[in-house]
Amino acid sequence: MSKSIKTNNMILVILFSFANFVIPVTILNSAVADEKAVELIKEVKLEALSQDLAKVGRAVFVAKCSACHKREERYVGPALKDVTKRRKPEWIMNMILHPAEMIQTDETAIELFGTYLVPMTFQNVSQDEARQILEFFRYADEKGEADITPPQKVDPDKKKADGGKKKTGDAKKKK
Repeated sequence: MSKSIKTNNMILVILFSFANFVIPVTILNSAVADEKAVELIKEVKLEALSQDLAKVGRAVFVAKCSACHKREERYVGPALKDVTKRRKPEWIMNMILHPAEMIQTDETAIELFGTYLVPMTFQNVSQDEARQILEFFRYADEKGEADITPPQKVDPDKKKADGGKKKTGDAKKKK
């Protein structure tokens, strides 16, 4: 059981109860701790879906996000299937770029933190990379698939040259 409390000084306190013990865990907003204001993204202009941008976004996602997130299932963090149908592009970008600030100020992010009990960590993602990840999410949600590698085209001339036989690697040696 957990309970989240949002205070005026931007400190989020989570109380974990376990075997009749209550353990308070405090997460300080890095903007407060560093006394720097973070400017959240207010608007994302979406163009037509770009498979090329989505491919790059998939690579960034695999490198920086896949340790905690899966498309179809809850993992360390929530499943991301249809995330672009549940959340606005600005929210997704801000959660990627400013997760500590979001779990301090955004009700949905606070609720997710209360559910998963693990704060999303910043993965040193640039704004361009966050936009690429967003495009990967858009592509996967609109096309219904996370694998955006186009099917390999078979060259008909190559197929004729090898007699249409499949290569199976090293041939077994005769005894």
